[in-house]
Amino acid sequence: MTTETIGPWQQAFRDRKEAQAARDQGMAQSAASEENAKARAVAEQALEVLIKTTPEFTATNVVEACTELGIEAKDWRCIGSMFAKAARDGRIRAIGLENSRRKSRHCGDQKIWESLEYQLWD
Repeated sequence: MTTETIGPWQQAFRDRKEAQAARDQGMAQSAASEENAKARAVAEQALEVLIKTTPEFTATNVVEACTELGIEAKDWRCIGSMFAKAARDGRIRAIGLENSRRKSRHCGDQKIWESLEYQLWD
């Protein structure tokens, strides 16, 4: 029996791939949750509005738009995949990080997104 020896950078790459896979699985489970379905539908609409009308925004802006309408999610992680899809589609791009203002996020980092479809309206 031979034991594979790998360097630290190779292990870090494997760990990162496993972490990304776990993230993707968690986002998919949260997005598919029946308990989050209504919140996700409203959040999708809020994200669409932000993409068209706001040059820069965060997930907190989407959550605030939903909660102002009285919509709450069991778990707001259900919206993470929406941002990932919009970025893959070339509609938004991450331009930085800031601490979240949401108490439930405990000042955790969140991405600042730039809309690539923002238009000034006359």
